Amino acid sequence: KYLSIGGNPTKISYGASSLINVSTSSAALSNQEANAIAQKIFKEKFPLENNIDFSNPAFSQKVSYNYKLNGLPLLGNAPLVFPFSVSLGPKGEIVYLDYIQYPNSFEEGEKRNLLNEKQIKTALSLQKGIIVYSLSDQDIDAEIPPVYQINSVQIEKVFLAYYYPIVPLTEQEILIQPIFVFEGTGNNQTSGKSGNLIIYLPATPEL
Repeated sequence: KYLSIGGNPTKISYGASSLINVSTSSAALSNQEANAIAQKIFKEKFPLENNIDFSNPAFSQKVSYNYKLNGLPLLGNAPLVFPFSVSLGPKGEIVYLDYIQYPNSFEEGEKRNLLNEKQIKTALSLQKGIIVYSLSDQDIDAEIPPVYQINSVQIEKVFLAYYYPIVPLTEQEILIQPIFVFEGTGNNQTSGKSGNLIIYLPATPEL
């Protein structure tokens, strides 16, 4: 089903001095320990926020979580920008917290059937999907993002999500639609490079 809402998300940031205290050991943190601390921070800082998806934390230099809506991930224009992030030092000290606050009231819209397997394949072959992320590991530190000519794609994961577009502030209503998210690898036969790839595809037939 489609959902509608008024307004864009609001980003909130906290420095270490304004956050709750978390006791940790003196040893360097494991991912499991960092995940436990990050969950404690968000649960105590935002006790009324019940849509954080703690089941799939993302670890880099910080611990990050996505929103969920009706049990599905809620993704924006940049799929690897997570709305909940805590930066932790090597001993568990809190360095920084980022929180993108979404509006809380969603109105249900019309219900439509999802694309079936044949329709999905047809839509992809007609290039209906949108590549929202494509980057080779060799170019992660590039100052200027490269432009790839992708010759072939290997899909490794597919899941259903909601797409929350960021629109001009003049828009009175935002339509949140279900999408299929395809994650895999894109190959450029000319340069020989391959890299991670994420594709969004509307999950319902066009009107």
